[in-house]
Amino acid sequence: QNAIWNVPKYPNGDYGGGTQGNNPLLLAEKGGTNREISDYVIGNVKGTWEILKGLTFTTQFAMRSTSLFGKDFVNTWQTRDSVVVKKSNLHNKLTETRNNNREYTLNNLLNYSILLGKHSLKLLAGYSQIDNKSTTLTAYRQDFYNNDVQSIGQGANDATKSNGGGDAEWGLRSYFGRFNYSFNDKYLFEANARYDGSSRFTGSNKYSFFPSFSGGWRISQENFWGKLDNYVNEFKLRGSWGKTGNQAVALYSYFPTLNLVNYDFSGALAQGYIQQQLANPDLTWETTTQTDVGIDAGILNNRITLSVDYYKKRTDGILLTLPVPGALGMSGGPQNAGIVDNSGWEFQVGTQQKFGDFHLNAALNLSINKNKVVSLAGTGPYIYGDDIDPRYATMEGLPINSFWGYKTGGLFQSDQDASAYPQFMRPAKAGDVKVLDLNNDGKIN
Repeated sequence: QNAIWNVPKYPNGDYGGGTQGNNPLLLAEKGGTNREISDYVIGNVKGTWEILKGLTFTTQFAMRSTSLFGKDFVNTWQTRDSVVVKKSNLHNKLTETRNNNREYTLNNLLNYSILLGKHSLKLLAGYSQIDNKSTTLTAYRQDFYNNDVQSIGQGANDATKSNGGGDAEWGLRSYFGRFNYSFNDKYLFEANARYDGSSRFTGSNKYSFFPSFSGGWRISQENFWGKLDNYVNEFKLRGSWGKTGNQAVALYSYFPTLNLVNYDFSGALAQGYIQQQLANPDLTWETTTQTDVGIDAGILNNRITLSVDYYKKRTDGILLTLPVPGALGMSGGPQNAGIVDNSGWEFQVGTQQKFGDFHLNAALNLSINKNKVVSLAGTGPYIYGDDIDPRYATMEGLPINSFWGYKTGGLFQSDQDASAYPQFMRPAKAGDVKVLDLNNDGKIN
């Protein structure tokens, strides 16, 4: 923040400093530079073999490589109020990063389709595998000769320099299939099944099964629809139920890892390794189960279209880091403990019109969605943010990241009104924000 009565920049090039010594103009012009260069290489090769009529085999191999080069240099600078230095950064510093990531994907698909009169049948069997490897490297030095010398080797070669890095690898293997059937393009049915395995889990928790089913009935194709076709030429009722999985957990959370630490041993600095976080070998997939029912309609030869959906979704096994007793000597690790519900309605109305050479295509969408935290395994609330940024709370019975704070009721109109109301933090005066005492107990807490 910079007060409005401070000088942003003096004629001699010095930058003014506010009450806190900050100057946004200085940081914008002389604060330093942060540059990143990212190189992406993406390629794939694909082949298809028609084994028999209607039976094809497809294989695809893909590679994605990402290389990132980063250089973040912070200049030395100072702000002044006339001749008094208000704030300064005495050490210029450089942080360089090198990140490399390579991902290989193999997909094999076997498709079969056949049409027998009014019966249409499609089958799919597939196998997929992903292998992902990444490396990171960072280096830091400070106290360069000046702000123009920005080569990492020119910084101070003393105890202030540091470096770091890491290696990570993960994989995903999936077996899946799909069955699709329709009769006279009137009755529609589809079944899907996935068996997914992730290297982020171990033992019997590595693989999980995720099925789904869906069906549709084009009622407008029935004989009893009759003259309604003149007005509603397309009307379909549909529904679905299924499960999906999420493997979004930090790598190696199931594995007890050791961290390098420094400690005092008989007055001398020594290095050692300790386990800092509790490992959980019972980690497994988050699972989302969703039910959906809806209708699709086409009116006046599809010049007006309508879709209505209602869905209900529950995600359980959400990964939470639950508190552990301090006597354990380690921080808690993630556990499959949370449950969240989502439900709602979704509407869409569209129109397609033609007026000579003029074509109109428009759509209106409306969503009514409800989110609720069902269980945090008896923990919480988890409150994020600070006094400047908005605060959010995740707690049982409320939506995720609900706004968390004090409710207000305008401004005090007089000192008498302010002094007669329960005090919040300090005595209030006319013009201060009125923070409400919600339960009328004479306290604002």
